[in-house]
Amino acid sequence: TPPSSSPTTASILAEVYKVVVTNAKQSIDPKGLYMVFTSNYPSSAGYCAWHGAGSVSSSPTFTIAYQPFVGGVAGCAASNLQGFPSTKSNAVDSVANVATHEIYETVTDPLLNAWYDSKGAEIGDICALKTAVRVAGYYVQTEWDNSISGCKLK
Repeated sequence: TPPSSSPTTASILAEVYKVVVTNAKQSIDPKGLYMVFTSNYPSSAGYCAWHGAGSVSSSPTFTIAYQPFVGGVAGCAASNLQGFPSTKSNAVDSVANVATHEIYETVTDPLLNAWYDSKGAEIGDICALKTAVRVAGYYVQTEWDNSISGCKLK
């Protein structure tokens, strides 16, 4: 059941643990990223998605990302990206765009203590809603690149 209100990091960690360890009888991979997508957008969310890390019970620390369904959320719409074609469907691109944003941020700041700029913005935040690039048929944002001090396709 998708959450009716904004979930906490602890609740998403617990859900992943339940699915992976309790139900599937697998071990948590501390090098993995566990992405949790839901079919709704909680009324109190106020964000497109987030990532975090933690542990449950005696598990190792692992990374998670929570992404509610952003297909109809104006502030999370891929159509906000510069260069997004007006003739393109928006919902699937919005989900893909937000997912890639969180994946890149998890890679560069997995424990929320690594890479961010002087304003606290991570690699995806700096380039959010900037230039759209087409990847495998979907439009997603570019990401910050220190080597050019700008946003580019990663």
